[in-house]
Amino acid sequence: MYFGLTFNPEKYPDVTERLQEHASIFNEKLEMHLIVDLNLLEIYFKSMDLTIIDRVLLYDLEELGSWETFKSFSNLCGKYGLEYSVIKKSIDLHSDVDVPIGYLTEIIQEELLTNIKTKGEELMDSNSKQYTKSQIDFINKKLQASARMAARTEKEIHSLFTDDEINLVKENWNGSKPSTGRSFKDRLLYQVVAVIPEEVLVTNWNVDRRELLRKISDITEYQAFTLIRISIQKQTG
Repeated sequence: MYFGLTFNPEKYPDVTERLQEHASIFNEKLEMHLIVDLNLLEIYFKSMDLTIIDRVLLYDLEELGSWETFKSFSNLCGKYGLEYSVIKKSIDLHSDVDVPIGYLTEIIQEELLTNIKTKGEELMDSNSKQYTKSQIDFINKKLQASARMAARTEKEIHSLFTDDEINLVKENWNGSKPSTGRSFKDRLLYQVVAVIPEEVLVTNWNVDRRELLRKISDITEYQAFTLIRISIQKQTG
């Protein structure tokens, strides 16, 4: 089963609904818990049969409040051999999936600048020296893991997409403007597929529209980002 939790009693019904939707996608039973703090969470872990827990689910990272609390939560799950996921779409964080280093440094930086209204480059630079050794060590480990993940994902993309499909991304992504609120996958589906006539797909790139749509729909957001990066590198290389 999935062990769902929230630290916010006011949002308990809404969070439960979100976590239940996520669990149903994977055909998992959800057992929901309202937790006061991490000490109580550990008491739960100590008293339960952990072999029945497939994953700990949290909806929003903000519930943990700070970098140190997030790290304590991560370490607590690791102590009891449990994987966890933070499923809010804008976060999408999983203990067993490496994430880009910028995401983690942003979490730290937000804490460092909590009481600072202006978040310009000078302030960020001046506060960078406030990183603790444990934070730096944690970032370095994640950086190494992210590099390994990038290499693995590149291999996955080359195995999933043909050279013609990557060339199509290359030609049609060039010069495309950022779209606020639209994911890499959605932008790929629109920029690369939806705006290109079928006959052009076939004659210029030997690409089947339906098959390409399926491939893009099936990949993760990070794989979509990697596909774009590979195509750009191919373009400028």
